[in-house]
Amino acid sequence: MRSQRSDWTVVVGVPAASLEGNARRAVSVAGVGIFATLTAAVLFALLASRRLTTAIASTAAAASALGRGKAPEFEATEIREIDQLQATLAEAGMLLVREREAREAAEAERTRLLESEQAARRAAEAQNRSKDEFLAMLGHELRNPLSAISGAVGLLHTGQAQPDAERYAREVVERQSAHLGRIVDDLLDVSRVMTGKIRLDLQRVDLAEALRRCVGTLGAAGKTSRHEVNIRSVPAWIDADVTRLDQVISNLLFNAVKYTPEGGRVECEVRIDDGEAVLSIRDNGVGIPPALLPRVFDIFVQGAASLDRAQGGLGLGLALVQRLVAMHGGTATATSEGEGSAASSRCASRACRRPRRWLRPLPLPRAPEARACC
Repeated sequence: MRSQRSDWTVVVGVPAASLEGNARRAVSVAGVGIFATLTAAVLFALLASRRLTTAIASTAAAASALGRGKAPEFEATEIREIDQLQATLAEAGMLLVREREAREAAEAERTRLLESEQAARRAAEAQNRSKDEFLAMLGHELRNPLSAISGAVGLLHTGQAQPDAERYAREVVERQSAHLGRIVDDLLDVSRVMTGKIRLDLQRVDLAEALRRCVGTLGAAGKTSRHEVNIRSVPAWIDADVTRLDQVISNLLFNAVKYTPEGGRVECEVRIDDGEAVLSIRDNGVGIPPALLPRVFDIFVQGAASLDRAQGGLGLGLALVQRLVAMHGGTATATSEGEGSAASSRCASRACRRPRRWLRPLPLPRAPEARACC
């Protein structure tokens, strides 16, 4: 180095080995640093790639679930773009699930409505058939007494009949006119009940006494002379319209007797069961077919029978029973193990402590072939 003032030159000497050692140390340090940096970079790359691979696999699984119509599930990856993509897939999956559920609900409702429509159509067809059968039976029931009346009137018009024949003709006219009156009364009763025009005159009544009275009335008319009718009863006070109560009991008794073979047995019982007045009528008649049992109280429904059957009737009796009992706040049911088996009916309702309330009929066991008595 030259001095500007003295013009002297100063030279400093350093050993070459010292310089080379320092250079080698610097290079070594730089190499180690570079190696460490590269190692750290490789490790970071491995960790990042694993995290990214996991996120991609999760996204692929979510997309696959979405393709199968399921709502995808995922865990946050802390990679904003991946998380946004998975959130979008999850939202699409929820929309897809809701749409599928709505479609399934609509399909279920459509199926239900279709089944309901088919059931309603079958019921309408069955009612239509029952109505046709009823009209045919009504024509038969009206023709017989009218034919008898016509014949008796013709005999009286001849003016040549013997006194005994005239008396017999008048009895025929009287008897068949009463029969026609009963048919018309039943038709009017059904019409009034269906339209809600019947008004009940409720009184405190002993159900057991009403049963004994009805059995006695049928016996006096000779309706039970060929059957064994047994009564077991205890006092059971209810609130009921006496006339309609007698109609209910008489219909059930007549129905049981009518479809029980000669010499058969009819068991009648009135009891108090868990605070209810219960009327039970059981017979060992021909029973009720299983297919008919659920419909025995429907209007126009009765068991299979030919037009020349001896029992007669329009199939209105049990329909009247059920509706009259319902008007008193009760229910009516029939039970039977099928054709050839016994049938039984039961009416029950809350009993009055000092006679109050009406009877609510439970199972109304009915007689043969479940035809309603008229």
